[in-house]
Amino acid sequence: MALDYFCCDIYVRATDATSTSADSRLEIETNKDKLHMWYAKLFAFMDRKLGDFVWNREPLLLFVDMLPRISGRMIHGDAVDDEWLAVWLLREATREYDELIVRNQLHIVPLSAGSENIGINDALAAVMDSGVFTLASAPAAAAAFSRLDE
Repeated sequence: MALDYFCCDIYVRATDATSTSADSRLEIETNKDKLHMWYAKLFAFMDRKLGDFVWNREPLLLFVDMLPRISGRMIHGDAVDDEWLAVWLLREATREYDELIVRNQLHIVPLSAGSENIGINDALAAVMDSGVFTLASAPAAAAAFSRLDE
């Protein structure tokens, strides 16, 4: 049985010169305490936006696991509305907090990457395999994400 899932990476722009990445173009927060502060801020933001909303399958879970990011994961199965809600929440968070950068790309995994019901391991392997092109075109991604503005 295939599991449809959503994942994202949230990066925070550093606000001081002591927390920088090797990339000189953009300073990313690497201080674990500050990332945990942002985790709490995002959790409160989601709670404020969602109120008493009940997820169909499981909620978007945020966690600080590997620096320098906050990760988000959710298994949504057939509850595609949950996936769209998660994307909307992240977009709203970046609108409210200029410091946030969310990496959330649309990938389309070809059926040739597995059986008719592609499992998560096959899907992840296809996305990570440089020989299998899964990144959706800009027009396809724009069309998919335009639903957020409806």
